[in-house]
Parts: sequence; structure tokens; C-alpha cells
Amino acid sequence: MFEKLPEGFADFTAVFNRQSNITDQYRVGEGAGVSPFCTVHQPMRSAFAEKIKIGGKKIRVVQLGCKAGSGKKGFAEKWLKESGVAREVVDKVLDDHMCCYALKILD
Repeated sequence: MFEKLPEGFADFTAVFNRQSNITDQYRVGEGAGVSPFCTVHQPMRSAFAEKIKIGGKKIRVVQLGCKAGSGKKGFAEKWLKESGVAREVVDKVLDDHMCCYALKILD
């Protein structure tokens, strides 16, 4: 989509950003959702990550922030705190990219 999103699409994003069992399970939303498309790609990326191993170890993806086509940035303060990544780092990444997430190798 290259123009304004259809009426009501913003509601998807608002619901997605609310704390829930799903946002906790996949470490998504919590403010990092900036468009309805985030509601699809953030959980999908995290779910795929559950099937991937690096060096025989499981991984986890944590969504830290996203940028809308309008340039508006959203930050997941909960996941920033959990990951230990500074908001300023994510803000700088989002200057040049649409998404910023952390990949953690689990023990």
C-alpha cells in the first residue's frame, strides 16, 4: 500500500500493542507495532525463530522497535528493558531501517 491505510486499520495496531499472552510469548508489540503489517510480521518472525538453531542452540527474537511508512517510530519499552538494549540505539537503527529486533542465542 502506498497511500493512506483503510479506515479501522489503526485499531489492529492498538490491540496488537496491548500486553497479552501472545505478545509475551513472542516478545512483540508492547509499543513496537506501528502498522497493521507489524501484527503479521512480528509474531511470524518470532515463531519461525523458535524452529531455528545456531550452533545447536535455540534462538529467540525480541522486537525492539519499528518505523511506519510515515516515519513514526514505535518502541517496545518492555522488550528494550528485558534485552538491555538502549532506546537510543534502536532509534538510530530505525533512522535507516523499518524494524529493529534482537536475536538472542539461548543456553
